[in-house]
Amino acid sequence: MRVPCASMARHAFGRTKPWERLRGWRQRSRWLANQTEETSSTSRLPLSKGLESRLRQLSWLPLTEATLKLLRPVLEGRDVLAVMPRGRSRLLGYLLPLLDKMKTERWSPDETVLVLLPKRKDAEKAYTTSNVLRKWSLRTILAGDGGDISKRSQLALLRRGAQLVVCTAQRLKELLQEGVIFQSIAAKPPADGVPAPHRVRLRCVVLEDVEELLAEVGDELRGLLASLGRLQHVILAKDSRGAQLTQEELQPFLQDPVLIDTGPGPATLHAEHLCCELPTNAMRRARLLAFLLDERLKDRWILATKRTPDVWAIAIC
Repeated sequence: MRVPCASMARHAFGRTKPWERLRGWRQRSRWLANQTEETSSTSRLPLSKGLESRLRQLSWLPLTEATLKLLRPVLEGRDVLAVMPRGRSRLLGYLLPLLDKMKTERWSPDETVLVLLPKRKDAEKAYTTSNVLRKWSLRTILAGDGGDISKRSQLALLRRGAQLVVCTAQRLKELLQEGVIFQSIAAKPPADGVPAPHRVRLRCVVLEDVEELLAEVGDELRGLLASLGRLQHVILAKDSRGAQLTQEELQPFLQDPVLIDTGPGPATLHAEHLCCELPTNAMRRARLLAFLLDERLKDRWILATKRTPDVWAIAIC
């Protein structure tokens, strides 16, 4: 395959001048760079060309490994439980696939993604990032406590519908008190007399810093997830301790979640922790531990002891 060059046509008519050769080299190197960039981006990113070009304009390519780990299962519609620190990598990890699906699958304003964050500052950052990436045909709403927009105005925007709603924990509590009903898009509309403008039909729920959300609006959040039923969940924790707490609290609402750990330390997302007071006698302590292992733990398990005789005593039991 021939590489386009400005001086290619002049070779047939004699020797080219130095500045013409330099111009041809520049054009050839620029063409090769564009070909390499397009090949690498399309081979790695399962996104539409429009969104890839937008990322290239913003100089956000290449994406980090953490973003790619989160992006693929979200794009496939899987439930995700991830340990990721705050930052652009985490935002792009779920915003890119969701915004891409909204555009390519042509979601209507009645098909909504609800993003919950504990603080208004984080909600504004997620809202701003989504507006930078989205197409103008997609509607986004920032439902946050405080600020210039009143709660009544936010309720009016919700009645109009939007593909993406970024909401703070406190505003979620107020919306539920105002009678707003969130339901899964797969659920049939109940005949309870509640007017349609007070319903928000969800396709996905994203929980950022879920440990803080559980601390602030734990009862409301558990009630919301229980009422929604089957839909996609993307749950993000800051550290492994928050992920372990989240899995114990919200496991009934997840269906075969993809576990992702990009934090500084390993996250024991698969483990069950048992705490008990052990007797001082070595043999009684070993029998108690052996009983717990037989009754409660299955598959793989790890037992840590300080002394070697304890290990032998457990092995005997």
